[in-house]
Amino acid sequence: MGREHPPVLSGQKKGGKTENFYHAIEGFEYEWGYNYELVVEKLKIAKPKADGPSIGFRLKKQLRKEKVGADLQFELPLVHNGYRMIEPDKGNCLYLGAVPVNTGSVSCETLSAAESGVFQHSFTGEIRLIKLK
Repeated sequence: MGREHPPVLSGQKKGGKTENFYHAIEGFEYEWGYNYELVVEKLKIAKPKADGPSIGFRLKKQLRKEKVGADLQFELPLVHNGYRMIEPDKGNCLYLGAVPVNTGSVSCETLSAAESGVFQHSFTGEIRLIKLK
């Protein structure tokens, strides 16, 4: 559908605070609409590509996978390190090039110019914009 991007995950470092996580996890297939509890291993990449990361992550164990309720609202960043997370696609908006966004009366251009938004899952496989932040 769009470009491959890692999911945006909120994670907690051992004994630390919750933070967003923007990296792919080797061996883990993320599915929208679920919360996960994972144990991951941090790997040093011996010979990283010129523009690639020097660390990687591998799934050690999936402890929990729980479907979220349709009424759950969550905030997502719409820009990260100067990269806009919203892309127009044939009149629709996609988050990370893959997840359809129901923007309601907000245009895709307005959504892509915002810093973050509050969303809700829907039963049709898209996320619904609640409000811009």
